[in-house]
Amino acid sequence: AGAASSVPAATRAAQYEIVKKQILVIYSQCVLRYANFLDGAFIDGSEYADHQAEGQAFWRVIAPFVKEVNANGATFLEGIFDLSRETSEKTHYCRAKAILSDLGVTDAEIGTLEDIRYANCDGVEVPEDATEYLATTGTVSGASRFAAAFSIAAVGAAAVCVFGL
Repeated sequence: AGAASSVPAATRAAQYEIVKKQILVIYSQCVLRYANFLDGAFIDGSEYADHQAEGQAFWRVIAPFVKEVNANGATFLEGIFDLSRETSEKTHYCRAKAILSDLGVTDAEIGTLEDIRYANCDGVEVPEDATEYLATTGTVSGASRFAAAFSIAAVGAAAVCVFGL
């Protein structure tokens, strides 16, 4: 029934894990990049909606994997990339990095992001109850009405983040 059936199940499982790990690495890098952009927008008081939408596109790819190992962290990341919320802090990158470390992706695999806007992660922790935290921070914004326009931008950003175009 095809070439795959001649490959032992253990080999296919190992190959799947290799591919899955690489997807987790690439999309974790992208989530961190866009969390950093959100920090920069907060620090500068600049527009953030495009970064939020593009970050959400990457986040959604790995969200089920994060939720499996850290449901509270997944809730937090879902919240920062929620197009109906404004940015409310400068520690998105630090918190995202802590959450994504639960995926078993090492710092060496992630590499080093250049131009981190708020790199001092000392003492920065993921809120114990992300749902409660998100309910009390960040106001609802008008960003969601622009979501359709930024969906196109997100596709372009995927090419840049994943392929370095």
